[in-house]
Amino acid sequence: MNRIRLLSEQVANQIAAGEVVERPAAAVKELIENALDAGARRIDVAIEAGGRALIRVADDGLGMDADDLELSVERHATSKIPDGDLANIATLGFRGEALPSIASVSRLEIRSRAHGAEAAFALTVEDGAKSVLRPVAHPVGTRVEARDLFAATPARLKFLKSDRSEAQASADVVRRLALASPGARFSFMSDLGGSFDWPACPAGEAGERERLRQALGDVFVADALRVEAAREGVRISGWVGRRPSTSRTRCRNIFSSTAARRATGCCQAPCAPPRSTSFRATAIASRSCSSIARRARSTSTSIRPRPKCASAIAGSSARC
Repeated sequence: MNRIRLLSEQVANQIAAGEVVERPAAAVKELIENALDAGARRIDVAIEAGGRALIRVADDGLGMDADDLELSVERHATSKIPDGDLANIATLGFRGEALPSIASVSRLEIRSRAHGAEAAFALTVEDGAKSVLRPVAHPVGTRVEARDLFAATPARLKFLKSDRSEAQASADVVRRLALASPGARFSFMSDLGGSFDWPACPAGEAGERERLRQALGDVFVADALRVEAAREGVRISGWVGRRPSTSRTRCRNIFSSTAARRATGCCQAPCAPPRSTSFRATAIASRSCSSIARRARSTSTSIRPRPKCASAIAGSSARC
């Protein structure tokens, strides 16, 4: 009697989804990164019941035509590795697992219109089954809606926190990615409060300061000093807040890694035109300037200017 058998594709996808979508905030992160990789300059996020009932992410990126839309929900289908070179990845994601993973644990609908296309199309995935493409009215860009997250996997619901906590986690994700991309407009709406709408900021230091003000407040920006360091072709820059009154609870969990984005794309193909590296924001609470300087000297050149004290460090960007 055979005891070992192959799992169905639906069950395998639900298990694999746990590696990508462990909570609503993870789905929000994946969808925003797809939008940024598609060259979006406006990203609108809306959630209900902490993301369990609804997650909606709409962007004005490149969008997808009918063929790309149908492929976008297949596992390991991506536009982010056009030449198959894993050593030359220049996007926020590359595995092509976000949309199929979200689709396997929710009721997913994607509407998209490619740049220059006359028509938009919609695709629905429910219980692992794809619908036929249907024409819809939609502007250039993509809108992804995931409803009833984890309804088909109730065991995962037990590990989620309260709706308010999950909503706060999603808001934090949007805030971090917005700090890293000041050139894009970000809006966040939740039925539990904490909504915001941040206009796009101009390029350069003034734009970085404005996005920091939107996310961290006037107190942080008023006394923030810019720091810079470079090593082996990588340049890191950021902002140090000197006031001890800078909110530690607000800063502690704001961070991001850095990566140059020379070409962009997403599960939503095709690739966007090249553009420079985004500003990435990082906030680390309760760091003295001496420890920041020691860390900088051990890994790079030096930090300028060197303030007398610091309670947080915010902002980093890199160009490889």
